Amino acid sequence: MIYIIIIVAIITLVLHWHYYRWGILTNSINYPKAYQSKFGISIVIISKLSLLLIIFLFYNWYYIFIPLITFFLLKLTVAYISICYETKGYIKSLKINKKRAKENASREIKEYYRKSSKLI
Repeated sequence: MIYIIIIVAIITLVLHWHYYRWGILTNSINYPKAYQSKFGISIVIISKLSLLLIIFLFYNWYYIFIPLITFFLLKLTVAYISICYETKGYIKSLKINKKRAKENASREIKEYYRKSSKLI
């Protein structure tokens, strides 16, 4: 049973990493086609719910907090990494200095992060 939980957890973490990076913390115009439809977003939600359900059914209920905290930390990590990528993009495209580019990228990512207070 532990192998099933590990496999589901890895799949769920990879899906959420990709979704946070390309589905939440970017401009909606740049979303991949998978997240422009309800089906792609549903797969991410279903993977998270299935992981939580498996943990709830086969272990104690308070173990559910472990993946919830992990997803929260994952989202913060992806936001921080996205600021670095966006800073490089602003420097190249707008030809501004690094400090100003980082401020712009940070403001933009924080705005996307605040808007993303969803189930996932």
